[in-house]
Amino acid sequence: MTVRQGEDKIQFDTVVLTFDSLMPPKRIRAGYLTLNVRPDVPLPMRSYKFQRFGHGKDRCKKPVAVCVRCGKGNHVERELFGCAASSKTYLKFLEEQAILHYKAKNGGTLQQALEICKMIFPSAPPRGEKPRRILRLSVPRE
Repeated sequence: MTVRQGEDKIQFDTVVLTFDSLMPPKRIRAGYLTLNVRPDVPLPMRSYKFQRFGHGKDRCKKPVAVCVRCGKGNHVERELFGCAASSKTYLKFLEEQAILHYKAKNGGTLQQALEICKMIFPSAPPRGEKPRRILRLSVPRE
């Protein structure tokens, strides 16, 4: 897999495969190699026009763009300081990430993953909790 960063192309030893099933196999054979397979967990989709999770900017129906920091259409610059809404430690981002992680690990639909994650992790985690720790709490181990 090749990724472009600015003018440079970076080569990775990663291959993206698509399987015709909800759960990928644990391993595949490629020539004489046996390779472990792990699911790809995407980042939560977020509309940067409306600042909501679950859809992208192309599908957003909000007529007026809102600020990523304060959530208002017309804002004053001093309101922007100290807002953590665009942070990856933001609670809603972590919830969406846990749902996508559960779906990738256990299969099923997004709606099923949402219902199961709400049962496993019904209340908000403590402030200051690291995202990986929250994901570990949210997603049961296999």
